Amino acid sequence: MPESPNCPLAVAILARFRLNLKVMTEHASSAAASTSSTPIAAAADPISRSEASLYSRISSSARHCVEAATGYWELGMSIETLREIRELAANPDPAVAMIAREPHVQRFLLMAFMDLGLWASALSVADGLDEVVRLHDEFSDIPLKAAFCLHELGRTRDARQCLYDAPQASRDNALYYYDLACYECRLGQHDPAARLLTEALRRDATLHTLLAEDANLASIRHLVTSVG
Repeated sequence: MPESPNCPLAVAILARFRLNLKVMTEHASSAAASTSSTPIAAAADPISRSEASLYSRISSSARHCVEAATGYWELGMSIETLREIRELAANPDPAVAMIAREPHVQRFLLMAFMDLGLWASALSVADGLDEVVRLHDEFSDIPLKAAFCLHELGRTRDARQCLYDAPQASRDNALYYYDLACYECRLGQHDPAARLLTEALRRDATLHTLLAEDANLASIRHLVTSVG
C-alpha cells in the first residue's frame, strides 16, 4: 500500500473502493425493493437505504446540498465535496446543520478525505461511524477504509486488527481479504498472507491487476499467480 494518493497503486485502490461502494449501493437498493411494497428508488440510478431514509426526512434545499456533495465526489472532485459538506454543517439552522452528521453524508466525507490523502481526518470520520457499521450491513465497507487509513498512518498492526475485528458483513468483499493479505505480508506473516490473497483472487480475479503492481505482496505473488 503506497504512502500517497498520487501513487498509481493508491489511485487504483481508491478507484476500487469507489466501485465497491457503487456495487453495494445497487445491492442495498435491490434488497430494499424486494422486501418492501414501496420501492425506495424508482429512478434509473439506485440509491441506498440510508440515502432514501435521509431524503425522506429533509427539505428539498438540504437534499440539493447533499446531492451536490455526493455528485462532486463521484466526479472525483473531492475538494468540492468537502466544501459542500462544510457549508452544510455551518448552516445557521441546527436541523439542517445536523444533516452533515448523517452516516450517508459522513461516508462521502470519509472518502473525500481519503482521496486527498488526509488519512488522520478520514480515520476520525470512520471511527465515528463504528456504531452504524455494527448495526447496518450497508456500511460494511467502512472497516476496510479505516484499516487502509491506519496503514497509511504507519499503523499496519492496528490496520490488521481492525479487519480481524470487523463484522461478518465486511468479509463478503474480496478487498477485505486482499487488504488483510497486504497487512499480514507487511508484518512478515507470509503463510496467512498467501492464504488470504488466494481467497481474494478466488472472489475477484480482477485483483490480479492490483497484485501485479503491489510491492507489498511481491514476496508472495509467485505463490498465487495461478489462482483465477
